[in-house]
Formats: sequence, structure tokens, C-alpha cells
Amino acid sequence: MSPTKEKEKMAGKDALLLCEKELAQPRLRGTADPKKHPYAKAYKCLSEEDKQKVSELAASKLLEAFQSKERIDTLLYLICVGFTSDNGWNAVNRFLEAQLHLTGDVAFFREVAISLLEIADTELNDPTTKLPIAEAALVILTEFGLLLANQQGKSALDHKGASHVVEYISTSLLARSNVNSTAMRIALVHFLASCEPDRKSTQQLNRVISRFGHSLLEEMLKAFFDDKRKLTAAFFFLVEHLSSFFAASPKLAEMSHEVLKHYMLKYPSEFPTFLASYSEGVPKDVHTLTLATKHFALLQRAAIDVYQRQLAESIGQVMIRHLSLFRDISDEILHEQLGIVMSVFRSEPAIRGPRAIIIQDFLAEAQSLIGDSRAAQKIVSLTRAKRSKDNVVKPARVGEKPSPLASMISLAS
Repeated sequence: MSPTKEKEKMAGKDALLLCEKELAQPRLRGTADPKKHPYAKAYKCLSEEDKQKVSELAASKLLEAFQSKERIDTLLYLICVGFTSDNGWNAVNRFLEAQLHLTGDVAFFREVAISLLEIADTELNDPTTKLPIAEAALVILTEFGLLLANQQGKSALDHKGASHVVEYISTSLLARSNVNSTAMRIALVHFLASCEPDRKSTQQLNRVISRFGHSLLEEMLKAFFDDKRKLTAAFFFLVEHLSSFFAASPKLAEMSHEVLKHYMLKYPSEFPTFLASYSEGVPKDVHTLTLATKHFALLQRAAIDVYQRQLAESIGQVMIRHLSLFRDISDEILHEQLGIVMSVFRSEPAIRGPRAIIIQDFLAEAQSLIGDSRAAQKIVSLTRAKRSKDNVVKPARVGEKPSPLASMISLAS
């Protein structure tokens, strides 16, 4: 082994021993900057394998502290400090799973949730904080709650008790829906939208969207179009949750549409690429795709209404590709989708003149998906002939999907 590798191995071993020592006797050491905490420094030096070991040890020490009737908030804070020092997700995931493997004690799970909420509250109210510890606490809280919800009925975990913990997390987050924090709002939407859908969770989601949905949606779209550092995280948040805004009450869906329309007209060149990427990225279930069909058509109609020809034609290209996705589902559903599109473009007031030609060309191309007529195919060929290669809409480059922790830290920072 070379001297350099030997030195690195020793450094890693020392870092592991230091992490183990700090977890055994968790102390905040009175440091104002968590980045300088010995645990944070040591954690960053660990190999991926050792981080997993530390995660398992952290879960074990947490349970030991609870069973000894000791406070667990200091230890949980230390755990969050480590996770935020490198934004790694595998170790966080291992920590969450280890808690379920160690015990089925729902009283312990509830105490963990209480402590995480206390950490988030304290950190969000501290303007001098140097690490995104509140964001880490909220991610751990919501992901642990979802893990509990998914385990119900699939393991020895007490179903009723686990349900109470999940309900506690839900109501506690809802109680904080007035907090002016992007992290809290992301946590709320993500948790409620990811829970098993029922009447209660749907009503709760509608309530939070009505409370801050407009500002959160604007923030995500602004991040996508204006901030390259946040573009990827914002895009995947929208891919996962924009359909919740579309599926909300008619008033809230209209609100969401107006926000989208504003950004469409503000960024006419970039917006179609966003729609193309969104159509590619969303789950390919009929419900989600159908919601997108209606709003895509409404956006194209809005572009035509203000006679933004290039924008309208670009969205039309995206629409054709989007409608093509229904071919893989069934011809019947494809016909239904075309009916939705037709109803949007044939609604009053009627459009005449050059704008009507844009609609006719698009509808002819859409109808060609089901081979309505030779005339449609002829119009389509003429439309495609006029379309230069430079005007073909390509999906935006959005990168790989970030982990929940990396996404939260990116968007809430």
C-alpha cells in the first residue's frame, strides 16, 4: 500500500472512531458554527461504507437513549449536522431503514418526530444558522413518515400505532402551514401528495395549496427559468407535484394555470422546452397525463389568443408528442384526449384569420394520430415542411434527479 493510501486509511479510521465517540456522548460543544463541529468534520472524511455504518450506529444510539429515558434531541441534531455536511442520501436512507429494523415501538417513532419538528422550528427561527439543519430535519421527518405509511400492513409494525405517528406528522406540518419558509412548504406538499390518497389527504392538500400554492409554484418556476443552480431540483419538484396543483379544486387549478401562463409569456422561447421535459418526465399513468393534456391545450390556446405564433406552434409540437404517449395506452383513450383538445380550441369565442390557421394546422396534425383523413395527412405534411430544424422543440437538459435531501437544500437555501 502506498504511503498516501495508508495515510488516507488511517485518516478514515480516525474519523470513524471520532464519529463513534461523538454519537456515544453527543455534545453541541457550544460552537456557533455547526460546520466546525468535530462530528461534522469527521463525517466528511468517512468512506461511503463507513457512513452507512455510522448511520446504523446513530439509529441504535437513538433507540438506546430513548429506552434510557434520556433526551434524544441533541443526538438527532448531531445526526442532522453530519447529513448536511455532505448532502449524501444513501446514509440518510440507511438511517431511516435502521430505525424500523431495530424496533417497532411507535412511542419511539413519535418521539423522533417530535424532536425533529423541534429542531426544524428552532433552526428556522435562527437567522445565524450556518448549515441547512432545519431542511435536513424536515426531510428526515417526512421520509420517515412516508416509510412508516408504506410499511403498514407489510410488516410486523403495529398498523394502528404507525397510523397515529403518520397522522401526528401530518397534523404537525399542517399546523405550521403559515410559517413563511420554503422548506416547510416543500415538506408539506411533498408529504401530503406522497401519502396514500384518500378524501382527508386530498382536502388537506387542497388547503395548503390554497394557502401558499401560488407563491410556491411561482418560486419553483422562477428557480427553473432564472437560477441554474436550482434548475434541476425545481424541475423534478414540478414533475412530482405539479399534477397535484392541476388536480386541486377548479379555482386552484385555474390559479395554477394563470401562474404557468405568466411564465409562458415571460419566457416564450424556453417555456416549450420546459413542457416537453415535463411531458417526458411525469409518470405515464392516464390521470397525470390527462391533466397535462388539458393544461397544455389551454396554454396553447392562450398563446394563440395573444397571437404569439412561434410560441403557439412550439407548444403544438409538444402537444403532438404528448398525445402520442396515449397510443401506448389505448386507441380509445387517445380519442378521448383528442376530444379534450378539440373542446378547448372550439370553445367560444371563435378565432378567425391567421390565428385560425395555426389552430387548423395543429388540429389536422393531432387528428392524423388516429388517421382521420387523407386531407389531414396532407395538411400535416405541409405543416412539417414549413417547420425548420431550428424550430423543433427539444426537451431541456435538466440533469439527474437529486435526492430528497439535496433537492430540499437546493430549493430552500
